[in-house]
Amino acid sequence: MSSAEDPRESVQLRVGNRDFFTTQETLKKSRFFAQFFAQHSGCVPKGGLYYVDADGDQFEHILSYLRTPLFPLFWNKTAGFDYEKYVLLARQASFFQLDRLRDWINKRGFLGLVEVRKRVVMAYAIENADQETLLDIRADCKVLDTRWSTKKEYACPRGIHVHAGRPDVCGEDCRGKCPPEYRDKAVLMVVIEEEQITPRMDLLC
Repeated sequence: MSSAEDPRESVQLRVGNRDFFTTQETLKKSRFFAQFFAQHSGCVPKGGLYYVDADGDQFEHILSYLRTPLFPLFWNKTAGFDYEKYVLLARQASFFQLDRLRDWINKRGFLGLVEVRKRVVMAYAIENADQETLLDIRADCKVLDTRWSTKKEYACPRGIHVHAGRPDVCGEDCRGKCPPEYRDKAVLMVVIEEEQITPRMDLLC
């Protein structure tokens, strides 16, 4: 057997406009490439570069799957799942006859790769809350309840507004011999539901 036919030897492959280096042994895990190299047995193209007319960007993920084989996780905390990328990859999986990968994507198996845990917390004590503030909170999490309450706040004996709640900035001129004073101040308590999202790396294979 020549080195060109040895499945352990490296293979140069151009898919679309991208070049890849791997082995026949890896590629032949795909029925497409098993047939491809059977048809090219004993015939190495000029320059040693095989060409496949397919999506080179998606083939990067196809090749990664053939090497591991782990299912791809296209997800981040900000945007969530990249459904478009999964759709494109499913088409390439079908082209390269990777039925397991294609079926896993089509059945949305990737949705199980991320675990969502929820907890309820008293997360905010908002002073002088307005509707705009509440809308900002609702955009970040699920608000379960809101209620008005009061809290004790330090009051400057001289009535200096910027000293309110900050006894450390009041000097002797403020305090003198007067005992510290604390007054009730209205605050809005917000009960929210937080989500903790964690990728399930154990389910990739």
